Order: sequence, then C-alpha cells, then structure tokens
Amino acid sequence: MNICPGCNTIIENTGAKFCPKCGTPVNYTQKQKPKTPWIIAGVAGCVLLIAVIALIVRFLPFLKPAYAAAIAPAETDLFFAINPDLKQVKNFNRIKEIYESIPEVKRALDDLKSKLKEEAEIDFEEDVKPWLGKEAALIIPDAFSLTNDSSPPFIIAVASKNKKKTEAFMEKLRQGEERRRGTTFEEKTYKDVKVTVEKNTSSPLVYALVKDFLILSDDENLVCQTIDRIKEKNKQSLSNSENYKEVMNKLPKSRSGALYLDFQDVARAITDDDWQFQQFSQLKAYKGMGVSLSFVDEGVRIDYALAYDPEKMPAGSQDTARSPASLKKANEIVPNDAIAYLGFSEFRKNIEDFLSEVRSKPAFDDFNEELYYFERESGISLESDILSWMKGEVAFGICSDRNGLFGARDVPLGVLALFAAGDPQAAGSKMRKITGLLAREGLRVYDGTLNGQEIHYLLDPYTGDFIGGYGIRDGYLVIGTSRQMLEKAMGADKEVLASSAAFKKATANLPSPQDNLIYLDVEKGVKLVSDTLFEFDRDAYREFNRDVYPFIKPVKSISLASQEMKGKDNFTTGAAIINIER
Repeated sequence: MNICPGCNTIIENTGAKFCPKCGTPVNYTQKQKPKTPWIIAGVAGCVLLIAVIALIVRFLPFLKPAYAAAIAPAETDLFFAINPDLKQVKNFNRIKEIYESIPEVKRALDDLKSKLKEEAEIDFEEDVKPWLGKEAALIIPDAFSLTNDSSPPFIIAVASKNKKKTEAFMEKLRQGEERRRGTTFEEKTYKDVKVTVEKNTSSPLVYALVKDFLILSDDENLVCQTIDRIKEKNKQSLSNSENYKEVMNKLPKSRSGALYLDFQDVARAITDDDWQFQQFSQLKAYKGMGVSLSFVDEGVRIDYALAYDPEKMPAGSQDTARSPASLKKANEIVPNDAIAYLGFSEFRKNIEDFLSEVRSKPAFDDFNEELYYFERESGISLESDILSWMKGEVAFGICSDRNGLFGARDVPLGVLALFAAGDPQAAGSKMRKITGLLAREGLRVYDGTLNGQEIHYLLDPYTGDFIGGYGIRDGYLVIGTSRQMLEKAMGADKEVLASSAAFKKATANLPSPQDNLIYLDVEKGVKLVSDTLFEFDRDAYREFNRDVYPFIKPVKSISLASQEMKGKDNFTTGAAIINIER
C-alpha cells in the first residue's frame, strides 16, 4: 500500500506505477523501520552531554576557588593566592604585549631574568615553567604576632604538574644553597612524605612535595602541619572559615589572585602597639578583609571587601544615607581639565563620628585641648561655624595652574574644594564671619560678581596677590586657591569633568552607587610633572623620562570608588581600575 504524492489517494495495488485517480507517477522506496526509543534517547543524551561539557569548560574556571586555602591553618592571618582562569590569562597577555612593546620595559624585564639566573642560578623558562601548575599561594599564619622580633614563619605552596621536574628543580635549588651558604640538608620522613630541612641556620629552607603541591617554608613544624591538612581532608583549614568564605564570595569570581587578611588580628596588632588606637572601638568591629587582582578589558582591576560585626560598631555608624546624585553634581562643577578629583559623600558624618569618639576618651585630652584653644583664639567653632551648615558631601578638584598653589609658581597646581551646603544662606553668613576675622588679621577682602553670583577674593595685604577665595554655586560652597581656578568653577568655564570622555571611560565600570570616588588622569599628571621638571630641574627631567616614564606611559587613568556600610549586608566594598592602553 502506498499514498499518491499528487492527490493523497491510498493505492492498494502495490505494483501500480501510476495513481489510478490522477495519473501521478508513484516512486516506491523500501519501507524504513522507525528508530527505536533507545537510539533517540542515546542521541539526545550525547547532545546533552556535549552541552554540559561545553558549559563546564566555559564556566568552571570562574567558579574554582583557591585550593591552597584548604592547606592553610584555619586561623591564618594573611593568605595570598594566584590562580588565574583562561579569561584572566588572555587579558594579562594583552597588557604584557603592551609593556613588552616598550624597549625600556623589555630591557628591564630581560635584565631581571638575567639577574635571577646569575644570582640564584635559576632559569625560569628551563627550570620552573615545565612543572609550574596553575596555582601558587603565600600563607603566613601569624603575620601580625607581636610576641617576637623575628619575621613570622611562612608557607609557600606551588601547584606542580610534573613531579620529576619539580624534584629536579628543588635539587638544583638545594645545590645552589649548599654552594652559596655552605650549609647542608637533612632528609626526613613524615607520614610517608620526604621532608628536606636545611641544617645549622636560624632561617632554614624546608621543603616537601605532597601530592600536587610543592611546599616551601622556613619552619619545619609548619610543613608537617601542612602535610597533616593535605592527608586529612576533613581537618579544619582556612577554606572552612566563615569569615574567609564570606569575604571571598564578595570578590569577583574571575580573578588572577586574591589576598585575605584576618582583620581582627590586624586591629589587635594596631591597638596593642598604640594605646590611643585602643580607644577606637570601630577597629575591633571589623572581621576579615579580601582584596582581588583582575586583568580586565580596561586594564587592571582591584576589588576589596571588608566585613564587620554590626553589633560592635559605634551607635549610629550605619545610618548612612547615600547621595550619589550630589557627587555627580560636584562633577558638573569641577573643570574638564582636572588632573584629579576626589569626592566623599559622608564627610560631615565622618568628622562628627571622629569628634564624638575622641571627645569621650581621656587618651585624646591633648587633641581636645588644642582644638579648644584654636576655637577660642580664632573665634571659629568647628561645629557651629562649619559643620552646622554642611550637608555632607565634599569634593576636591586638582588642576594645572601656572599661577601656582597659593601663588607658589614652582608648584603649578590649583585646588578647588566644594562643600555641599544644606543651608546655602547659613554657609554664606558663616563664611562672611570667617573672612571678617581674617580681615581683622590684615588680609584684604575684595567682593565681586560672576554670572550674577557673588565671589569673595582674599588678597595679600602688601602685594595684592590673590591667596584664596570663595563663592556659592548650585548649593555648594566653592573655594579656590587662585582667581582663575575659582572663576572657572563658578561658571567661567563651561567644559566640566562630568562631560569628559576620559572621566566617563575611567568610571563607567566602577561600583554604583558611590559613596566615595577618586579619579586621576595619569596622562595629564605625567605631562605636568614633565613640564615642571623641564622648567626647574633638567637633571631630574632626564631621569624621569629615562627611569619612570616608560613604565607609566601605557597607564591612562586610575579611578577608585567605594561603598560604605550597607545595612544588613555588613560590608564595606570598593574597586579601583587602572586603565592601560597601547
């Protein structure tokens, strides 16, 4: 039986060559058996398996934590691991190519390799690269211990992909140590692992090859404890620490390396060393800090995360109201040619918190006394004359200025300070009080206008030179160190930092919203330094161009943003980006 392809008539005569109804030719083919379910399932399974493998290959490198944390003690003070994924390697190679294309940098790198080969008798390409795995770590369990004057014991753990070549490298290193230092080594066995210990020295070289890791240290006990953790997988380690996991999970998953600090021990070391610092309760509230290094499309990125215990923080320290729009407004006042910009959204609150801390602590009696005498002698109260009208945000702009800083022409910089005023009228009134006090001390005060806005200039009483001035614009008290700087910020220059392509590019990938922002236009800064040295010190100019400039030439800008305490999140976080281009 067949079906006519022309009219769909069922043809019962299996020998018919034409359809009996419409005459369409009929082509017979051998009847195929349907595919069995298990074949279909097998094909689908293969497709699924291929997809899963592709996903693992694509995303596994971004999910892999530092294995070396599993061999570090649970109470480790400092842990630094390098374990780049494929994306990191690609971006690193791009930056490496940029720097190696600079002859001076290439020569310096070659000299460093030659020096290493000459002094340590080690050739990286021949002796290290053939066995070097994808992870290396520095572990210092008691980095901040103040119990002795000697440097704290450390562990270096390096992943090995070839045991024989690793052993050959260590044998070469050992022989070099014997020749240079005249020492001898003793081989021991600990839990079936060979441990080699340098004898008769206060800082011995101790090493062992355990599974896929080369362990080096200056302390035999630390090496044995590390072997214990490798052999006993359920033994407590840094990777089990809640502080460590909590902090490292806040950092980017794709990274080349990461540093972890037990901040409780950092705070303990600071407060134990200086009795005044013991008064700052906030230090003891911080738990752990993580810093990561990443190679990204823009260049180099550094992220940090600092965890804290909210119950140990001073009262009211987390009542943070972000004002990112205000920081953006400050960007629209600072001129476009700014070399650097610094913005802080909670400046007033930070000053108030600091004063609250120090005024309640006997340890700061000297500071409180000096502040009291300053306010009494000057007639200016920090709280009623300055903090009372401030809204919170403060921003600074630093520009090239041939007039010099406060008239010092050998420092060709100008500074703008912008203070957000919750009550601009009160700010103006208090500033008139302050300038009146300065006038009584001899300074000349000259009042003018620009774009319908009042500007007040402070002049040297003898020369008439400008030494400072201020005006109020768009809810900000604007203070400038030169007439040109002040007038540009008050609207004489329509080109502002917020519209700068370089500023936009440098800050586009920073965390948002931003409580604090720092921006440095490296190209403009380098030009200013170079021009200044050329004018005032030709020898320093030549040294700068020879020894410094080649290394910073590819760096276009540096930007940093931070986010302060965020309610239930209990973290302070931030990131810096170093923009590197050919």
